[in-house]
Amino acid sequence: MKNHHDELVKMLETFSAGVDRSSEFASRIEVYILEHFAEDSDLSDLSHALACYSPTGGDYLYDSESLAKVVDGALRILRRRDESDRKRPGL
Repeated sequence: MKNHHDELVKMLETFSAGVDRSSEFASRIEVYILEHFAEDSDLSDLSHALACYSPTGGDYLYDSESLAKVVDGALRILRRRDESDRKRPGL
């Protein structure tokens, strides 16, 4: 599970930093979430936003800047989990 978590964080950091904000990369992130985090309700907003993404936006679509904000929110959640995991004894 931790490796999937770390990989997702890396993908989200890549998008957030603007390294790759293509539709194809966003689709890869969406598929990764569906494959490895389907039951994670904290990532459902991100998954929905990725499904409604076009780099230039459009009616009812997220553009790259608005999706980056959703990605940043998901990164905050994932980083808080990292902090919580490190504080637990035995981890």
